[in-house]
This record gives sequence, C-alpha cells and structure tokens, in this order.
Amino acid sequence: MPETYRIELNGQQLDATIGVEPGAIVLESRGGTGPHARNAQYSAALETILARSLGQSSNLERVLLASRDAVQAFPDAASRVLAEGPELVALGATAAATALRTRMRDFGKPAGNNVGNSTKRLRFEFAGGELVEQLKLNRVADGPQRLTTSEQRKVTPADIHAAVFALAQGGDAPNFADSRDYDLVTPGGLRFPPKKVFGLALERVLGIEAFPAHFSAGWSQPSFELLQAAGYLIVPKGEPIAGDKPAGTDSPPLPNENDDRRWVEGHPRRVEHLRRERAPGLARDKKAAVLAATGKLACEECGFEPAAKHGPAFFDAGLDVHHKVPLADLPPGTKTALVDLALLCATCHRIEHRKIALAKAG
Repeated sequence: MPETYRIELNGQQLDATIGVEPGAIVLESRGGTGPHARNAQYSAALETILARSLGQSSNLERVLLASRDAVQAFPDAASRVLAEGPELVALGATAAATALRTRMRDFGKPAGNNVGNSTKRLRFEFAGGELVEQLKLNRVADGPQRLTTSEQRKVTPADIHAAVFALAQGGDAPNFADSRDYDLVTPGGLRFPPKKVFGLALERVLGIEAFPAHFSAGWSQPSFELLQAAGYLIVPKGEPIAGDKPAGTDSPPLPNENDDRRWVEGHPRRVEHLRRERAPGLARDKKAAVLAATGKLACEECGFEPAAKHGPAFFDAGLDVHHKVPLADLPPGTKTALVDLALLCATCHRIEHRKIALAKAG
C-alpha cells in the first residue's frame, strides 16, 4: 500500500486522497455516491492544491490526467497534459480549477475517445521543493490490515448484488485497480472486476473504506467463494463464455449505443432444424451499451426496470434484445448494428412479435 496523505483546510482534513512521489503529487479521483462515495471533497482539495502551488515563485510545471482509462487510451504522458504551470499561474487558483475540470471532462473528444469527467485522477509535477511541507499535507499514518475470514464472511449475497449494481450504474471503487486476471460475469453476461465488487460489498456490510490489503482474491479465498455463492461466474480475464464473441475480437466491453460496428447475422445453420444463427455476444453488447448510456437497464417500450421492481440482483434479468427487423426476414449475411436492436421486457417482446405477425397477415 503506497503512502497516502490528506490536505488540511481551515483546520480540517479534507476527504481527498493524495499520493506523494519524488517531484509530484497525485490527487485520486472522486467516485461513487452515498455510502460508497470516495474522496468526496475532491473539488475542495483541487482548489486548495492550486492555491498553495500557484504564485509568482510557483514551482508547478504541469498537470496531467492520470486516470487508468486515459493512460490506456493515451500512453504518451505528453498527450495527457491538461495545462502547463505558467498558464495556471496566470489564471489564478479558482479559474485554474475550473479550466482543469473542463479539460478533464472533454478529454479525448477530438480523437473520438472521450475518457474524461471532471473529477478524474490528476498528477501535479513540480520542479523540486518539499511538497509535503509546501502543500501542508498530512500523512495517513495507519495502513489497512487484512480482515479476518469471519469478518469477510459477513458479506451476504445482498451486499454483493448491491455492489454489482453500484458499478453497473457508473459507480466505482477507486481504491481498487481494474482486474488483470479475472472477470466477474453476471447472468446477463456483463463483466466487472471481482475485487472491486467484493471491496464495495465489504464497505456496505462493515461500514469501512476498503483497500486491496483488506483481503485476497483467488479460488481458495473467501472473496471468490462468496461471489460465486451469490450467483456470479468468475472466469479468467477475457475468457469467453456462452453467448460471447469468439476469443480474439477487439470489441470494447462497453460499446456506445451508436456504435457503428456491424455483426454479420442470419447465416443458415443446421442444428435439429434449420434456424437463423444469431451473432455471438450481440445481446450482451446491446445491454452493455444501454447500461453505459443510461446507467440502468429498462424496457424501451414500457419502462419496466427489473432492478427497481425486484432489487439489484435482477438488474440485467427479464429483458430481451429484439431485432427491429425480424432476423428471419434478413438476407443471409446482413450486418446488424446496435441501433437496429431494442431492449424489451419479455411481455413487450412477445407483443412486438405479435404485431409483426398481424402486420404480415393483414
């Protein structure tokens, strides 16, 4: 666990995590809502850092976007510079904070790869100086200790369902990195980092701020056992499951609703009888796109939202992906886009097909 600090304002320590490195500090992102909120005073910390960094003798060189998604999309540090020190000095602390928030929010748009929002992880680079003293930072002295097995086993399926739902709605567990080794897969085929899910579940049941040091992941660990007992699959990272695209595709995990990719569908395939073959993973990608765009899964016709009616465990249940033009009517090899599909509850789906049948008959 790296050393972390907090910044003090008016005699109070702000709820914002700051990492200190040689010649730089890192302000961690704000994430989550309600009891799962992280670094809730991010904005106040940003303005305080700038107020103590800017001035005629400022040693601030530049500020970079340092979130994981931005680093993956733009690995060259120079391409992630939001502002140079002299520009921020000229603006002053308040205007500089506004400018940084705007640039974070819009980052990546010109390249068609928007990975920004206004409360992302930031790296401030300085030309020397005692940064802890200069910025009046206070070390967080006690690191997290591993929780006992009995404490970890207090997590219930309801806690896990709530954690998955929080992540599905765009929340985060910023103390945990994205998974490198495993995926947690929901019954609807959506994927989340297992440690983030279990970390949020621990926070819910124990009322703590969870860190990776609190527990281990792995097949012999309580975390994986409890996640699976709650009804979720855990598979090696990227391993396809039933309904997925074949391994080796480069489809993003959360495609945009207006994704211009096309899936080739409708090839005749002989099983017990001749049927039209659906593109693997298409339903999953449609659900993922709707979830990314709206933060929920609901019927596009009647508005039925399984999670609102039945609870977080059912957020991706009871909804079908409907071809607006029936698959049977498509010529073999037709390319389907996500906009050619609709997310419907089972009832609306059947009614829609009845409408199509009546229209053909009449």
